[in-house]
Amino acid sequence: MGFETVVLNKVETILSESRKAGFYNGTLFVECSAEKAQEVFEELSFTYGKIILSGPVANEYSYDFVA
Repeated sequence: MGFETVVLNKVETILSESRKAGFYNGTLFVECSAEKAQEVFEELSFTYGKIILSGPVANEYSYDFVA
């Protein structure tokens, strides 16, 4: 599986909903509450290291993965 697929599967598991997340130009966008956004951030940070969390903009948070 590719990186984006693995990340989207993790986010879907956290949110318990599908089609609430997607990638655009390397940035992950997730439509969720502030509490779920923090859960996603913590899980992805633990797995992938440094991540920049931005938002919300209309209940959508963005995550940038830093190399």
